[in-house]
Amino acid sequence: MASLGNAPANPWAGLSAGFDILQWGWKQLHDPLVRYAYRLVHQWQEAEDAVMESFLRAHQAIVKGGFRGVDQGSGNLEKAFRDWIYTVTRNNCINHLRRYQPISIEETVEKTFSSEDSQIISIVVRESLSQLPSHYAEVVQLCDLEDRPANEAAQIVGISVPALRGRLRLARKQLRELLRDQTII
Repeated sequence: MASLGNAPANPWAGLSAGFDILQWGWKQLHDPLVRYAYRLVHQWQEAEDAVMESFLRAHQAIVKGGFRGVDQGSGNLEKAFRDWIYTVTRNNCINHLRRYQPISIEETVEKTFSSEDSQIISIVVRESLSQLPSHYAEVVQLCDLEDRPANEAAQIVGISVPALRGRLRLARKQLRELLRDQTII
């Protein structure tokens, strides 16, 4: 019988670990991913579709052996998967935005606050955030609205941490000016 060389004794071990991380990802990351995607595409159904497509791509990658985090044996498999699935979701949202025209802010604002003043403030902030260039709005979304650490947000966006901090500083400054024009601050 021919030797397989460096092949693992159980060729399905990586596949099993891959499906375990996929199941963990679905349970732990689905809702935060949908909220993240919604901030990018401004439509709940499109956000859900982007996340579903991301998990489908993750499944396909695991079956084909394309998700390297499973095979690395690193102690932080969940972090590797989380960063990877956020990047895939981000790319799916960007592809969606390239295909479709964005809808108006009035169609996307939810009535989640009880008082009229809170609703007005929410609308003004969201409107101002939507006026920022997408690369600024994205870092504000990740760092300020989702409270992600700078290194994680930088990895998702695909830039260095110093570049992220600079972009975030400029984004906050521009958002502050937009809100000042609206007499919110």
